[in-house]
Amino acid sequence: GVGEITGNRAKVLVFGAQTVTDTTTGTGGATSPATLCATIVHTGDRYLIADLVAGGSAGLPPGGPDLPVAAEAARAEVINLLSYRRTVFDADLQHALDGATATLRSEIQANAPQTRDAMVHGNYDLSGVVTAIGVERAVRDAVTMLVAADASRLIDGQDPAITQMRYEVTATRTAAGWAVSQVAPVGAGG
Repeated sequence: GVGEITGNRAKVLVFGAQTVTDTTTGTGGATSPATLCATIVHTGDRYLIADLVAGGSAGLPPGGPDLPVAAEAARAEVINLLSYRRTVFDADLQHALDGATATLRSEIQANAPQTRDAMVHGNYDLSGVVTAIGVERAVRDAVTMLVAADASRLIDGQDPAITQMRYEVTATRTAAGWAVSQVAPVGAGG
């Protein structure tokens, strides 16, 4: 995903997978998602990596006034889809439904009973935070972004279990404003 662009520099959000093989992982290794922000510099006819930051966000490239609004819609919807509390499940569900188009709204509604049952039986709440964003493609009425997030399962009386998630998220302009029409997991962890 493309991010901030200034002069001959651009930040790029990169999703990958990192495999570590050592005495604790065995010969197959342990693979985990890697989210990197690369700063690319254009020098002459070459593009060089000037900086590489694990977990960094690329930000947003230059664009019209709707680009930040679409990006905020995507960021908020990912957080809403990852954040449910048992005590106010219906209100949290409504937040997720409010940020979605009709098709995604139907999917969220269909999955809600299973999510609620798992939370109640497992004695946990869910919480999410977006850690990185970059623009994959943008056209007049739709923006597709790469979004990295940390999803936490907060089991009663235990430390949170955090999973790194990565998504391709499409925000679409509707009559009411920008809403998310698609959230698809990307690679390991997603």
